[in-house]
Amino acid sequence: MNDISTNATPLVSVITIVKNGQDLICRTIKSVLRQNYKNIEYIIIDGDSKDQTTTEIKKFRSNIAVFISEPDKGISDAFNKGLANANGDWICFLNSGDYYRHSNIITKVINQQTECSIITGFSTFGRGTLPRKERKNTEPLHIRSRISHQASFTRQSVFKNYGGFDTSLKHRMDYDFWMRVLKKESFLFIPEIWVDYDLCGVTSQDPYKFYFEEAQVNKRYLKHYLIINLRAWIAFRARKIKLWR
Repeated sequence: MNDISTNATPLVSVITIVKNGQDLICRTIKSVLRQNYKNIEYIIIDGDSKDQTTTEIKKFRSNIAVFISEPDKGISDAFNKGLANANGDWICFLNSGDYYRHSNIITKVINQQTECSIITGFSTFGRGTLPRKERKNTEPLHIRSRISHQASFTRQSVFKNYGGFDTSLKHRMDYDFWMRVLKKESFLFIPEIWVDYDLCGVTSQDPYKFYFEEAQVNKRYLKHYLIINLRAWIAFRARKIKLWR
C-alpha cells in the first residue's frame, strides 16, 4: 500500500479502532487488504487490549502504516488518535468487526466525480440497513445526519475545518459530528451496501444511553429539539430494538 497522493489516485486513510477484538479484527483487516485500490494508508488504533488482539494485528504489520496500542478514553478518543495520524485526502472509519462487502468499494468511491466533501452509502447489520433508506441533502439536519460512518468517506479538509469527535460522548459521537458538519457541507449518497458492521459494540450494549446522548446532541443543534426528542423516544420504546436510527 502506497502513501503518495496524485490527482488520479488520492491517498485514502482507513482507520480501524479496536479493543479486545481478537475474534473479529482479522476479518476487518482482510477486507481492507483485499481492496483493489492500492493507495491506502491503513491505521489501527488499539485501546490496550488484554486478549490476543495485538497478536492478530501483528500478523499483518507490514501492510499497516500506523499501529498504536495504548489506553484511551473511549471511541471518540480512539477516532481522534486515528485522525491525528491520517495523511489521506479521504478518510473513513471501519471499526473492528466491520468489513467491506466487496473488493472494489474504495475504487468506486474514488471514481466518483463529485464536488461533495462526503461520499456515503449503506451499511448493513443482520436484516437491517443504516440508514434505513437513502438520505438526501434536502432533508432536515437531524434526518440527513443519520448516515453511516462505516460507509462514509470524508475529505481531510472537513476534519480540519470542523474538528474531530467529541470525547464527552460515548455513543453518538458520529451523529454529533454529522450534525456539526452537514449544516454547511453536502454528501453524495450512493444507494449501494458497502459495509457489513458488527452489532457487538458499546452502543448496542446500552441502547438507553444511546438515546439520551442523541437527545443531548439534538439539543445542541436543533431549535425544536424537544419535539424531535419526544418523537424519538416514542419510536424507541415502540420498536423495542437495540439500536434506534
